[in-house]
Amino acid sequence: MDKQPYIILSDRFRLLRLALCDICLLEVVKGTDKCRIVTAHGAFIIRIRLGEVKKRLDERFVYATRSSIVNRDKIIEVDKRERTMLLIGGITCPYTRLFTFK
Repeated sequence: MDKQPYIILSDRFRLLRLALCDICLLEVVKGTDKCRIVTAHGAFIIRIRLGEVKKRLDERFVYATRSSIVNRDKIIEVDKRERTMLLIGGITCPYTRLFTFK
């Protein structure tokens, strides 16, 4: 039996079951009430608010900006000059000065 923690997200038409360890990045799809979830297995767009998802995640997930959340375990490199992070899979994500690495 699979013992990894996971999250189940749903919108009107589908249900997603995602292992928390597979999630790299969650971000708002600009101008919509949808969230793009980037995992080790691909990206998914689902109609759900980012804050609603954040309430259901554990402490490894932190806001990088007001419109994006990253999994700290997936950060490979931080460029403090450009204020960007490189995540596993070649994903880059900006961060604000309010983001903490601790």
